[in-house]
Amino acid sequence: MSNRLRDAWLRVYYRLCSAYPARWYWPVVRIFGGSEQSTVYMTRVLLTPMLRAMPWIGFKGGQYYLHVFHREDLDRDPHDHPFDFWTLPINQGYMEDVYWPSGECFTFQRVPHLRWSFRPATHCHRVVGVDRRWPLVTIVWRSPTKRRWGFWVHEREKVSERPTDPRRSWVHWKDYIYGGESANANVSGQDNLCPGTPKTLGQAWRG
Repeated sequence: MSNRLRDAWLRVYYRLCSAYPARWYWPVVRIFGGSEQSTVYMTRVLLTPMLRAMPWIGFKGGQYYLHVFHREDLDRDPHDHPFDFWTLPINQGYMEDVYWPSGECFTFQRVPHLRWSFRPATHCHRVVGVDRRWPLVTIVWRSPTKRRWGFWVHEREKVSERPTDPRRSWVHWKDYIYGGESANANVSGQDNLCPGTPKTLGQAWRG
C-alpha cells in the first residue's frame, strides 16, 4: 500500500473515530441516545454498496456495517432488534448486559475480540464496558428485517405497587423515543442478576 493511500485510510479512520462533526452524510450515520443526547453513541457506516462492487469478495446478501462505538449505551432500558446479526469486534472486546425474556433477570456477557458472535433478533441487551478513550470498532452482518423492535421497560404501575418486581414490558422504539414512554426510564424498578452471574462488571471482565 502506498504511503498516500495509507494516509488517506488513516484520515478516514481517525475521522470516523472522532465524535465530531456531529452530523455526517449517507452512508455514514451518527446515532445519539440515552441521557447524553449531546454526545454521539455510535457511528454506523453501510459497507454493502462497496462490497457489491467487489465481486471477488463473494458477497452473499444481507447488509454489512462498520460500527464505531464512542461510548457505552446510556439508555436505562435494554433493547432488542429487528433482525438477526453477527458482530466481529476489531480492536477490542466489550461487555453487554443481557436480559432474559420479560426481564426476569440479567447477566453480563463478554463479546470476544476478533471472533464472530451471533445474536438473534430477540437478543435483549445494553452495550456496556466501552472505553471512551479508544472507540470500539466492530463489523456487523445483519439479516433482512424480520420483526419490529423496541425497548423493555419497567411499567410505572408495577413499580409503584411492587418496587422489587423485575419484570419488564415491551415498548415500540418510536413510542419509547418520541412518544414519551422513555419517561419510564426514570422509574427505578429492581433488576435481578441471573444465578451464577458475577456481581460486578469488573468481575465479569476478569472471568
